[in-house]
Amino acid sequence: MTGWIEQDAQSENLTITSLDGEGNSCPACGFRNPLRETLCLACAGPVEVQKAQSRCGQIDAQVKRVRAGAVAPEEFRGWLEDLSAKMAEKSRAIVDYIHAQSYRDDSPDEVANGMAGIEAFEAGLSDLWQYTFDLESDRLDRGIRQVWEGNDLILEAMRLNRETRETTSLAWERIEERIAEARCA
Repeated sequence: MTGWIEQDAQSENLTITSLDGEGNSCPACGFRNPLRETLCLACAGPVEVQKAQSRCGQIDAQVKRVRAGAVAPEEFRGWLEDLSAKMAEKSRAIVDYIHAQSYRDDSPDEVANGMAGIEAFEAGLSDLWQYTFDLESDRLDRGIRQVWEGNDLILEAMRLNRETRETTSLAWERIEERIAEARCA
């Protein structure tokens, strides 16, 4: 069930029904608001918005559940299969884009960081996968470390991409200004 607002036709009063399940509870009145609401729908007080858990955070949390015995190795393996399929699809799309656009020549540092990040991430998933067969806890440690290292490299590639786009955007703005000045002269 989700939350909803109803208006009483006779008194024009609003009745607000709280959310079941996911949502952010208002610290003032306890009303459960939709995830993205920053103000409580019931009392208009501020609500702290929960951020979505990162992919690495999800993996880390799952590894902690495995260590605690809350998730069996076979169940973890199935979870990793689903995750690996999603990540492989994203990796293929990125690699295809790099090759199709000759991106490697234009942004070599970004591509190097991104590709190294993908490789480290995949190596980490592979170690986690191997754990489900041999139950060597060192694989969990090494796997999660590699996943985080891969994530850091991917984030660096994204930072470089933003930096390049900003530089390119500024260069285009200057060119457009010069063209406009030339037209006015």
